[in-house]
Amino acid sequence: MDIFDINKIELFIIFFLPGFISNKVWSLIVPCDTKKTSDCLLDIVCYSCINFGTTFWIIDIINKLQNKNILVYIGYFIILIVIPLLWPIIIRLILNIPSVKKYILIVLPTD
Repeated sequence: MDIFDINKIELFIIFFLPGFISNKVWSLIVPCDTKKTSDCLLDIVCYSCINFGTTFWIIDIINKLQNKNILVYIGYFIILIVIPLLWPIIIRLILNIPSVKKYILIVLPTD
C-alpha cells in the first residue's frame, strides 16, 4: 500500500486542508479551549466536506478548462485556501447580527 500515491495525496488535500484552515481561523477569532488536531479530526473533515459541497460549482467550472493555465491554479488556491479562510469570518459576522443572535445560543468561556 503506497500512501504517497497521487490520488491519496489529492484526497487528503481536498478533505483535510480546507477544514484544518477553517478550524484554526475559528479558534483564533472565537475564544475556545485548545484541542489537539486529532481530537478535531471529524470536525475538520466535516468542514472540508461542507467547503467541497458549497464550492463544487466552481470546481466544475475549473475542471471544464482543458488546458492547465494559471486560472486553474488560481481557482484551486481560492477553493482550498482563501474560501476556508473566509468561512469562519462570515459565520462569525452572521452570528453577530441581532436578529440571528436572539435565536442562537453561543457559549463563550470566561474566567
